[in-house]
Amino acid sequence: MNLNWHEGAGQRLLVLTPTGRDSTLAVELLKRCGFKADPFTNVEQLSQTLGSAIGALIIADEALTPGAVAHLTSLLEQQPTGLDIPVIILTRRHDRGSVADSFPSFYRRTNVTVLERPIKTENFVSVVRSVLAGRHRQYEVRSLLDTLEKRIQERDKFLAMLAHELRNPLSVITNALTLISYSAESKISRPLELATRQAKVISRLLDDLLDVARFANGKVTVEKYNVALSTVIHNAIDACARSMLQKRQHFTHDLGRDVAVHGDPIRLTQLFSNLLINASKYTPEGGQIGLHCDAHDSTVNVSIRDNGIGMGPELLARLFEPFAQGEQGIERSQGGLGLGLALAKSIAELHGGSISASSKGIGSGSEFTVSLPVTGGEAREANAEPASINARHAGPLRIMLAEDDADSAETLQAILSNEGYDVQTVKDGRSAIKAASVFRPQVILLDIGLPEMNGYELAQELRKRTTGNDVPLLVALSGYGRPEDLQRSRAAGIDQHLVKPLQLEKLQRILADFKESRH
Repeated sequence: MNLNWHEGAGQRLLVLTPTGRDSTLAVELLKRCGFKADPFTNVEQLSQTLGSAIGALIIADEALTPGAVAHLTSLLEQQPTGLDIPVIILTRRHDRGSVADSFPSFYRRTNVTVLERPIKTENFVSVVRSVLAGRHRQYEVRSLLDTLEKRIQERDKFLAMLAHELRNPLSVITNALTLISYSAESKISRPLELATRQAKVISRLLDDLLDVARFANGKVTVEKYNVALSTVIHNAIDACARSMLQKRQHFTHDLGRDVAVHGDPIRLTQLFSNLLINASKYTPEGGQIGLHCDAHDSTVNVSIRDNGIGMGPELLARLFEPFAQGEQGIERSQGGLGLGLALAKSIAELHGGSISASSKGIGSGSEFTVSLPVTGGEAREANAEPASINARHAGPLRIMLAEDDADSAETLQAILSNEGYDVQTVKDGRSAIKAASVFRPQVILLDIGLPEMNGYELAQELRKRTTGNDVPLLVALSGYGRPEDLQRSRAAGIDQHLVKPLQLEKLQRILADFKESRH
């Protein structure tokens, strides 16, 4: 079906009458009045032309047999959303009741207009022009929506590219800070602590920016299972403790009776940590933040209350929209992109729950309440972030690092070597294949954006060349972390996909589990 907008689209009329003479007369009348029209005597013939961006159907009610109505209804229901073809039914006065009563649902369709015969030509022409004008607006709106959808796709591609380009230098900065932390002098270095924390803030902002686009487009993947709510909340508290400690805020929590929820612990931790971070951000130094759980038979309510700056009704009305923030001065002391609450709402709804906010006004603090369904069954233990494991305790592994960025390769090789691994670095896929046959790595860390042969192609080629105990663990290191990127990694035979900047604890967990599986 051709739905592309072009000059004249949506202006052609199809005339259906039971006899050829009636069709010819009607078409001649319409053409004399300046319309484009074609005659048809049966629905089957008309249906072959229906997809050609037509303006309206003009049907004499004598043609509306049960079979014709069923066929027309099926054709009309197949039309794209927003492009509902207008139908003008010409009915004889003495037959109108019986025909309309026979097919009430067809006559009551939104875009059906019924005209009684005889009708004055000028009145008929006026109705046809009005119907075609409405059809024209349908195509204009459809064209605008298509353009908007294309722009959204372009935006999402740009955000993914932007994240990739920012993650690469951020990865080098993070690696360099890790290397600096190995020196004894750095253990008490305040500048190192500040730089490390701010690098994590930048990484979090990138994650939030991409997450909003994923949720908006329904491209979020979750791994749900029964998890103890207390575990999720404790992980969220741990993630936010430093922020509250810095501002000397007094935090209390009452988890009450523990319950299990069916969900993704990573996303649920993100939900509650976003709310706690938001509370800390808008609560002054020395302020109070409290978390309270109230479990019922089928739902559990988690409330986070603060005595911070509060909100007015204008902000409350749009609080969970992306980029919504309260008024800030030019100094932007609170910072952030205004995405945390929008993500919290999306995550709650993804788990069959809801989120609400209340405030008595400016200066009166705020309260956020998350409601989630409670599930039965045993809860699995879940850690939002894997615990750090010292590589030296796991024993040495031969690791090959395929990375074309010299700074990334140098810093990551130094980190892995310091952690006790035997590391060899190559800068492209073909070099990796040659080196693998000699070095025989047990683990290969590969960048996806390698020159000549990308990481996916390299993984596929390595899988072809190794069998049995020689098959290495393949771990992708990439600035791209969209669901489609992870799916493509799995399809290429890559075991794990880590997003830059690398979280060393995650990699250590993967390596330790791999080594344990080999024994």
